[in-house]
Order: sequence, then C-alpha cells, then structure tokens
Amino acid sequence: MAIASEERLLQITYSIIELVNRQELRTTSKKLIINYIKESLQVHHAAKAREAIERYTNEELPDLEELRSRFNQHGIEALNEVDHLLLRLEHEGKFLDA
Repeated sequence: MAIASEERLLQITYSIIELVNRQELRTTSKKLIINYIKESLQVHHAAKAREAIERYTNEELPDLEELRSRFNQHGIEALNEVDHLLLRLEHEGKFLDA
C-alpha cells in the first residue's frame, strides 16, 4: 500500500514540476528529483517533495495557509492546477506519514 502512495506522491511531484517548467521531464530529471527527495532532511513526505520541487524549479510554492486563504476569500476558482496538485501532494504525504 505504501509503495502505491509513494508512487502517487512522485507522480504528483513530477506533474507540478512539469506545469511550473512547462515541459515534460526526462528520465534523468526524474532520477535527480528522486535523489533530491532522498537527500532532504525534512521529516514529512510532502515537505520532502515540496523541497525537491522548489530546488528543481527555483520557484517558491504557496504553503497550505496561503492556499486556504485564497480559497476562503475567492472560492475554488482562485486555485489553479498547481494549487490543486499541491493539495493532493499534501494529502498523499499525510497518508504516508501516518
């Protein structure tokens, strides 16, 4: 069960990076991202994935509080595709951390 969740977490991570960079990842890039996750000193799975995304893309991702604030102020329409994937990433990460 955990292997499937780890794979989903990786797929979400790749999807976020591809959206941010606007290009498909190569196999070598995916291996580098996996290495970033393994090297991370973060404790939680979602935090490891977020760190890898930020490290690979050089982009700062919105945190959960920012996403919640945007949603509460403007509704679901205020969240873009990356935001939705970030929420899925957090969900998968929490499942793996349990």
